[in-house]
Amino acid sequence: MSLYNPDFFQKYYKELKKIKKVFCGFSGGADSTALLLLLTEYSKKYNFKLKAVHYQHGLRGEESFQDSKFCADFCESRNIDFIEINIDVKSLIKGKESFEDRARSLRLSKWKELCSSEDSVVALGHNSDDRNENILIRLLRGSNLSGLTSLREIQYIEGFMIIRPLLNYSRSEIENFLISNDITFWRKDSSNNNNKILRNYIRNIVLPGLSELYPGTRDGIKRAALVLLEDALFIEGEVEKKWQKLFASSNFINLEEYIKLNNALKIRILRRYLSNCLKRDYVPTYDLLKRIDDEILRLQSSKNKNRFKIPLPEEKDYFIELNRESFRISREDKENFPSIIWHWHKNPKIKWGIWDITIKRIKKINTMKTEGEFSAFFPEDAIPEKLKISSVLPGEKMIPFGMQKDVSLRKLFENKKIPSNKKGVYPVFSLPEGKIIWVAGVRRANYAPLTGKTNILKIEVKYNLGRKK
Repeated sequence: MSLYNPDFFQKYYKELKKIKKVFCGFSGGADSTALLLLLTEYSKKYNFKLKAVHYQHGLRGEESFQDSKFCADFCESRNIDFIEINIDVKSLIKGKESFEDRARSLRLSKWKELCSSEDSVVALGHNSDDRNENILIRLLRGSNLSGLTSLREIQYIEGFMIIRPLLNYSRSEIENFLISNDITFWRKDSSNNNNKILRNYIRNIVLPGLSELYPGTRDGIKRAALVLLEDALFIEGEVEKKWQKLFASSNFINLEEYIKLNNALKIRILRRYLSNCLKRDYVPTYDLLKRIDDEILRLQSSKNKNRFKIPLPEEKDYFIELNRESFRISREDKENFPSIIWHWHKNPKIKWGIWDITIKRIKKINTMKTEGEFSAFFPEDAIPEKLKISSVLPGEKMIPFGMQKDVSLRKLFENKKIPSNKKGVYPVFSLPEGKIIWVAGVRRANYAPLTGKTNILKIEVKYNLGRKK
């Protein structure tokens, strides 16, 4: 079987047509060597720049350095750009984290740096045997369909694209491809013989044993992987529809809509929401999902409690704040953030405290209502070139939208059931002379109502929960 047929780039032409740079993970093993040869031919046909990237962890002594030398010499002999990246994984392991998990996380960060532009993509040499092993590992960990099918031919991880052109080929097919191209030597990682590592135990003992007992094992798992992927894609498509329709424009999860969801949708909506807030891929467990469901029931049956806090596993200082209408991710922020003057004409996107703030012009609308608590509309001619953004100060008042008299901001915060130690993190928007026009997340002021006769500005704030150093 030829690895060139079917043509991977033609198969995914819609997704890959704008790609100008491909960073190929190159360990020197059979899979990555075959992938590099394949991409060399594709680079000529589809006119992209190819760079081989070798990660040097330096844990296997001379063997690691020989791997690097092999990769560098291989690329030099074929005029392929080569990058070596050194990572001291051992010194960067946190707590009970495994070496493999930490190394994977560090490589992911490096890939993200390399793929800083939208015309870049990472290519990895995973094959169908890797996928079979991954399914069994994920099954043992209790993964759902999305987890079982986490190795895919093309996917986005933390904002950049990863492709796996060899995913539907077995190791034996890949090695035969190399031999047919007069390549009979490639590097072999001796640590793959350590059967104390789960992946190696499955690769070296479990799958060979199952194949001896049932010869169709590998093909059966391969077929199951494709069927499971179809099911996963369907569910993920339904999640995307629900997300865009119900939750995408909010900084919180509406409880009424959330409790209507099937658990298969809940866990994925929760992942989407938490990942958006934390600015990284966060995979919630079913224990967290159950805890949220249990606390919702407690809250609904309690006459005294108005809110619950649920600690977020592995995220110090972060928690899920649950009230009778919604839940949101939050963190212990007791400080007030410094006031700033926002020259929004020059900087339509800024950061203030834990918020990303944007302003943009939109087309005329035929409504007098705002979209929600974290976005507000104003006539453009009513907004000066400078706005003040600050934390709430004692004694401040404003006239809320739809009312005629001043109300203290303290009272508005109380009505929203916002704790006193959290008030300082909510942005207060004022005119230069001090008139408050909006407290994001709380209430818009009765200032400059929309008339439909002028251009409209939309100001929006979204959580930017950067990690504390």
